[in-house]
Amino acid sequence: MDSKFYFVCLMLYILGGLPTAFSQVIFEDDFESGALKTEWTAIPGAENAVVGIESQIQGRNAFYQGSNGLAMGKTSSVGGLVTNRLDLKLDLSTYSQVEMDFYMNNYYDETHPEDGIYISDNDGSTFIKVLDFDGSNWQGNVYSKMPPLDIDRLASHYGLTLSSSFIVRFQQYDNAYFGASSTSSRGGVFIDNIEVRVPDQTYISAFPYSTGFEGSVELPTGWKQANPTFPYVNPIDAHSTGLVSGASTVRLEGIAAVGSTISSRNAFLNGANGLILGKRASGELGV
Repeated sequence: MDSKFYFVCLMLYILGGLPTAFSQVIFEDDFESGALKTEWTAIPGAENAVVGIESQIQGRNAFYQGSNGLAMGKTSSVGGLVTNRLDLKLDLSTYSQVEMDFYMNNYYDETHPEDGIYISDNDGSTFIKVLDFDGSNWQGNVYSKMPPLDIDRLASHYGLTLSSSFIVRFQQYDNAYFGASSTSSRGGVFIDNIEVRVPDQTYISAFPYSTGFEGSVELPTGWKQANPTFPYVNPIDAHSTGLVSGASTVRLEGIAAVGSTISSRNAFLNGANGLILGKRASGELGV
């Protein structure tokens, strides 16, 4: 298989007669206000640590779109390894299905067992890790996003509930910093355009069916991006000291989206848009 391409799953709902439900946004933040919303709690690990909204930091753009993004990292090498945390507190008690996606730039961060996304249903008394950040193997300095994180399924898998005191924690750990002169000494992550929502469960029931992916850069009604690996990582808690086996092979720089071009290549046969499945940058194979 050509290492320049990899595929993630797309599900096409074609079961006729099933009920229709459109996605409902529970929380979203593009960080353009310049201030963290009240649902966020930033927990930097040292005086030279950064967990907050930035436009640029040490000459590096922090945003995917607009002019602001969320930066997690350090501004100098002082202090060695540092753990940075960003908690998103949500009341999910009235929901049965919840998913989350976000754009992320792995700014040459290294893989550490502490890096990743954790969830808690008891206001942070305990956490379960549900997704690894695999910085050493992901392509560096590429803004992209992985398939949506299935929050309700993960909670159920690990014996948690969608409670009124639910927390999604982003955690970054490294000794490198944004402004280092070489990529081997740089480290950190940027996050933008986060959305937590009730997933769209619309089913296609009118046949014959066809789509040219025109009119919008969103996936058409009835299409859903899905992660082919579950539960993404093996169950470990926030105090784990060992790397996780069986980590997700879905890569940050992958893409499954509607668009007109990718890497200067036209994505359409005719019209203006086509469906893009592949990668934004070269690197290792993934599912």
